[in-house]
Amino acid sequence: MMKDEIASETSKSRSQTERKYHARGGEETGARSAAASSVRLAGSGISSTLFSYYTKMPAQAEARSDVYYSLSLRVTMSSHRGLFSLKTAVQLRRGASLVLVILATFVSSTPWARSQQEQAVPAYNAGPPPKGTKLPDILSKDQLWGTNAQFAYQSRAYELAARIPVVLHQQPCYCYCDRIGHNSLHSCFEGTHGAECATCLKELYYSYAEHKKGKTARQIRAGIVRGEWKQIDLRSAAEMN
Repeated sequence: MMKDEIASETSKSRSQTERKYHARGGEETGARSAAASSVRLAGSGISSTLFSYYTKMPAQAEARSDVYYSLSLRVTMSSHRGLFSLKTAVQLRRGASLVLVILATFVSSTPWARSQQEQAVPAYNAGPPPKGTKLPDILSKDQLWGTNAQFAYQSRAYELAARIPVVLHQQPCYCYCDRIGHNSLHSCFEGTHGAECATCLKELYYSYAEHKKGKTARQIRAGIVRGEWKQIDLRSAAEMN
């Protein structure tokens, strides 16, 4: 009788143990079935993926999983704010650069800015070239053709220019050809530019006429700066000797 009771109690105990084991195994299997969270940040084209994996343990896992989720969310939100701040800073910098370019273009293109530039005396040489320095040759009138030799005052200007190269070397040219590399009125007559420009031609005839009167290069330059060359009539200037 005692043996039967012992066997019965042993069987019950084994059954209870197996049920507890299977129940616990099921919980562990369900807990280990992968809690994965992925948060993607869109908007700037950059995505930040936070992948967290944890295993719930029976009884203690619930509170721990809440902590893991809270930390993951904080990191994700912090990354999003950082990316947004960087993108905003880049956009603001580009916008400021664009505004400066537009402002500079507007200022330089206004009549006021152009008038200020035109008030400046164009390039010239304050004195004759150093001793032993040969100036570039004045273009020969025989090298002029087509529209560059259409009128008598064009070819005549080159003849007169060849007579006073040092004077021309010290005169500014108010067609502002120094912007294309000329350093004086002399430069205009080293090529065909002088024949194509009424300003150059008038200044040439003015310089020659004042030189004939005995004026110095400095005095001639002062008259050019005052605009006295504008009074020259090109139609009659060709008769100048």
